[in-house]
Amino acid sequence: MVYGDRRLKRGKSIRHPEKANLKLVRKKVSMYLIYIFTFLIIYTIFFSFVFKIEYIKIVGNDSINTQEIEDIIWEATDKNIFLFFDRNNYWLLSTDYLLDNVKKQFAFEDITITKKFPDTISLHVIERMGRLVWKTGPDYYVVDAYGVITRRLTEMRLVSSGDIPVMVNKAETEVLVGDTILTESMITSILEAYSYYNEYIDRDNIKFDRFEIDETEAGFYKIITRDGLEIHMNDQSSAVTQLSKLKRVVDTQNISIHNLSYINLRVENQVIYK
Repeated sequence: MVYGDRRLKRGKSIRHPEKANLKLVRKKVSMYLIYIFTFLIIYTIFFSFVFKIEYIKIVGNDSINTQEIEDIIWEATDKNIFLFFDRNNYWLLSTDYLLDNVKKQFAFEDITITKKFPDTISLHVIERMGRLVWKTGPDYYVVDAYGVITRRLTEMRLVSSGDIPVMVNKAETEVLVGDTILTESMITSILEAYSYYNEYIDRDNIKFDRFEIDETEAGFYKIITRDGLEIHMNDQSSAVTQLSKLKRVVDTQNISIHNLSYINLRVENQVIYK
């Protein structure tokens, strides 16, 4: 019926209210189940122990202690993401993030980091061969044949073994892993000097102790004996040629080594001493 401009509509009646209520209950239950299922999936993936990193496998390291590398990985995984998510999780842990942390401590020739489902980190490394030990201040570093610092020494077995020479940086310049501190020609000269000296010159009155360098750019370095005698050398001429002059002087005993403070071998065909 119509009264003026107003219309009266009949309301719709529900013939089976019990079925409508059942549908509503089922809908609510389904929503709750979806919420619970979603929560369980999120919890399992990001928070449960199922995908927590438990194992680290390292292949290729020789002179570097496995524990040192593992400690860097575990320390990196111990940091949270956004103060909430645990980084020690297969899905959340970034291999690039791990790589950056390892490279801060070690300069490898090559390194590959992969994740093995569901709880393992795998590292394959190729080391740079250490050719000398670089001492600056209280810290010791390993240097390769290209003059690159490959790692910081945490124990002194390599230093005390005498297998490779120790170069003391008198300027105590701060360095970082990965820095190039010496030229290849300088490294070659130092290694030649170390080998020749120990084979042909090293004796009680002139025992080798260490190398020293004042400025890395100058191309000059020194051999320091246990008695404090300085033997001045350079990397422009052959280390063998320079030390051969010293050997002739020592063999002929033309000078008294004990009374000297330094011997300069840098000048061609001359031995200058004081």
